[in-house]
Amino acid sequence: MQGVLYNRQGVICNIQGVMYNIQGVIYNIQGVIYNKQGVLYNKHGVINNIHGVINNIEGVIYNIQGGMYNIQGVINNIQGVLYNIQGVIYNIPGVLSNIQGVLYNMQGVLYNRQGVICNIQGVMYNIQHTGCHIRHTGRHIQHTGCHRQRIGCHIQRIGGHIQRIGCHIERIGCHIQHTGCPIQQTGFPVQHTGCHIQHTGCPIQQTGCPVCCIGHPVCCI
Repeated sequence: MQGVLYNRQGVICNIQGVMYNIQGVIYNIQGVIYNKQGVLYNKHGVINNIHGVINNIEGVIYNIQGGMYNIQGVINNIQGVLYNIQGVIYNIPGVLSNIQGVLYNMQGVLYNRQGVICNIQGVMYNIQHTGCHIRHTGRHIQHTGCHRQRIGCHIQRIGGHIQRIGCHIERIGCHIQHTGCPIQQTGFPVQHTGCHIQHTGCPIQQTGCPVCCIGHPVCCI
């Protein structure tokens, strides 16, 4: 919290744990950071990945009003979830790989300057929320007085284009809650009570649109 962490040519492993960078700075210089089935919060902080590697393997990374700088480094989101919530991600000129994972850009900014962004059997969302709440009752989403807007983008996957227009999301054994309040977390799998996102590690099943996901973060049936 408001401190500085240097990882120079070292390894940091967060396995089924939680790491908080709150108004602090993390330097990963030619090092490796593993977030395996864990949670990494960067809230109002800065993560500098300089010639290093950040592997998010089946984990969750939250960049909440913070900055992530990938400077000639590699960020791999492998079957994980990366949230950029009103934050900034700079890919200068690094590699950002979304491999069978999910990347949410929620009112944030993603700069790709002479870099590479790989979306391999994954899903990337550019979502602008209009002050609305999304509630789940049972296995359906209820929108209360508003709707999601996806601005200036569509979802592209290997083998074709996907358009999700007017479809709703159904979760098997878990659900997402959006209530417009800050994120709170208890334990793992990640459970957020009374706040933005509740996630219990279940795959997404899409109904009413081309993609269904059962038993796997992204699998077409």
